[in-house]
Amino acid sequence: MSTDDRYRILLVSDVSGPGLGGVPVFNQRLTEALSQKHDVTLLTVTAREEGHGDARIIRLRNPYAGEDGGERKALLEAIERGHPRTLGLPNPKRNSFDLILGHSRFSGPAAVMLREKWYPNARVVHFLHTSPERLAEVKGSLKGPEHAGIELAVLEKADLAVGVGPLLTNEVRRLARNSQQRPASHEFVPGTDIHSLVARRPAVHGQPLNLLLLGRANDPIKGADDAAWAMRQLRQDGYDVRLTIRGADQAQLAQEQAKFDEIAGRGVIHVLPFTKNPQEIIDDVRAADAVIMPSKHEGFGMVATEALGHGVPVLVNQESGAAEFFSDPRRVPTAVGEHAIVPDLGAPRDERVELWSRHIAELHDDLSAYQRTASQAHQHLANYSWAHGAEALVDVAMKTPLAAGRSPGDLPANTVQGPNGQVMAALPPPTADSTSDSARQQVITAPSDLAAIRAASLGQRETSTTGESKSQHSAPAATPPAFLAASNTTSPGEKAVPAPKEDTGTDTQRHLRGQQSDNTHRPGSGSHT
Repeated sequence: MSTDDRYRILLVSDVSGPGLGGVPVFNQRLTEALSQKHDVTLLTVTAREEGHGDARIIRLRNPYAGEDGGERKALLEAIERGHPRTLGLPNPKRNSFDLILGHSRFSGPAAVMLREKWYPNARVVHFLHTSPERLAEVKGSLKGPEHAGIELAVLEKADLAVGVGPLLTNEVRRLARNSQQRPASHEFVPGTDIHSLVARRPAVHGQPLNLLLLGRANDPIKGADDAAWAMRQLRQDGYDVRLTIRGADQAQLAQEQAKFDEIAGRGVIHVLPFTKNPQEIIDDVRAADAVIMPSKHEGFGMVATEALGHGVPVLVNQESGAAEFFSDPRRVPTAVGEHAIVPDLGAPRDERVELWSRHIAELHDDLSAYQRTASQAHQHLANYSWAHGAEALVDVAMKTPLAAGRSPGDLPANTVQGPNGQVMAALPPPTADSTSDSARQQVITAPSDLAAIRAASLGQRETSTTGESKSQHSAPAATPPAFLAASNTTSPGEKAVPAPKEDTGTDTQRHLRGQQSDNTHRPGSGSHT
């Protein structure tokens, strides 16, 4: 693509902007990056004004404000009943769009509807932000096949399917195997803002290690409880470690703080409320010795790359897009993956807590080595800005044939984003996909037409790319992992809590444990993919 090429791009997102969730933040940053070189329009229902660059923003009226999925319903209804002129969109007979971008089942159906009603020559780009079946299984939801069916229905009408990071790109390709007409696929790497390296504190013996977890404190997927039990174990082993969790609703702040005080002891974990102020997050990150992401599943995990953008060390779970990205030596130095990834794939709860305890202890004992690795990552992630991602995306999308011109036998192109916006051929998928399991061997049924897609797409929003979740969870009881309860070691004045029964895990967890022969090896002793 020539640097002089300027395209007309329509982004469709029910919600867009900072402080509104994972997909809205992603869409805001992508909109801002694309508007640097292209004529960009954002069609949305709820959006914060700032952060969208030079894009023209069209806000639709929302008669369903306050309802679950209200923005999505308003978006689809406006397109279904409206006309380009009444919506503020260009006249299709005079001006069209080159690209229409939608996000998962949240706005993908609306993007397809816009193309089919008014802009038939536009290419549809469909972003996948979740692994629908795997995420539903981790959450204990029965919605996985239904959500996967919606994604598949949109994929069949899309020209280019884009996964956010390697884990979700593999999921895109897996879902597309069920499609009559497979779209081309591309891996998009969320951009990293590169800041000045944080001032290094010397590793002084006896000085506390300050950790930060960014994510909803009462969402079991985020792993805050496992982190809290790991902190308790570390304190019992003589480590002076502290944890700040930024991720509680103001109304639940006291309840969450009391829960973590019960687990780890008073003064060990500090729970902070959610904030819509990006500077507060930056201050949190720069004040930490390391950022941890102990999620059970994470589509990508932008908090990890955001921390490394300041040169702050990270520890991430293995079942995440960030871990797979860090494990790719074509794009990131090998040392980054060796230090950053906790090999907890498929581990039962007590083993998982032990693994995180051990890796945090190694971080504590050799902080300077982790800081050096984070500095290397800081340099390399400068090659993966939002502008780089936008450039590669448009390049691939505009070279992708329209779906209408493909035959079912055509083999689609599969690409990934390389350094500095380069486009590279995708490597073959791993033989043992980290998210493949018995629950995902079910037959996926896609809605048959746009009306059916519209009806099916109005379910409740699941956890997204960055892990932001709109669902609410009550604080679970403070039951320790078996190995901790069995130790009968308690803090002064603390009453021992009985151990739960052995957790054998779901079918998926048992399957994944069978794929990984050793979950207890030290960093760098084996593959983390």
